[in-house]
Amino acid sequence: MNFEQSYHSFIAAAGADSAKVKELVTLYSDTSALFRPRPALAKKLSFFLPGLGQFYAGDYRNGFNSLALNAAFIALTINVGLSYSTFDALLAVFPWLQRYYIGGTDKAKMIAKDRLLRNRQEFFLEVLEILDTEKVTRTPKP
Repeated sequence: MNFEQSYHSFIAAAGADSAKVKELVTLYSDTSALFRPRPALAKKLSFFLPGLGQFYAGDYRNGFNSLALNAAFIALTINVGLSYSTFDALLAVFPWLQRYYIGGTDKAKMIAKDRLLRNRQEFFLEVLEILDTEKVTRTPKP
């Protein structure tokens, strides 16, 4: 995770090929994607508002799902509490709400961590593509 050291190592690996060095310098000029999204921030955002962490990490489908499920369980908890009793609402519905609420925050952290690792993988695949000396076209085997 030492990107400064990897930069110098890849520049050295490019050797005297100025075109490759220039491409590497351009690629390394913006490394902000290597540090985003931040998993801890995604978890905190989902703790604040269910689904927000998933939205931050770019997973809109799971974000809407988390938001809708938690809203439905909150509405159901209120409805059961008003129709029966607060005790019934806490006993019957609240455990489900808590499970999806806490699960959503953990899922947001996991999604952000996966996205972060994917961003880093794509970055280093680009570096390897630049350093590839033999651009071999692969033909599928029959």
